[in-house]
Amino acid sequence: MNIETLRIRHTRDRLDKPLVIVVNMPGEGMEAYPEQLRRFAAALVQAAADCEARDTRGKHFVEKTVAYALAPPAER
Repeated sequence: MNIETLRIRHTRDRLDKPLVIVVNMPGEGMEAYPEQLRRFAAALVQAAADCEARDTRGKHFVEKTVAYALAPPAER
């Protein structure tokens, strides 16, 4: 896996429920080391929390795309 940031668009579905679109999701056949998967998962968890925190109701809702940095590996 060779991405340094995960780009996620925060939007809503037709019922105004929070929804995300992973803009640069790695595709089928992705190779990754365990540490890379942990960083990827941490970015997804943060994106989920951010998505749930936004108010998606009303006509003034605006989509936004956020770049989540995949944290560097922890020093050992």
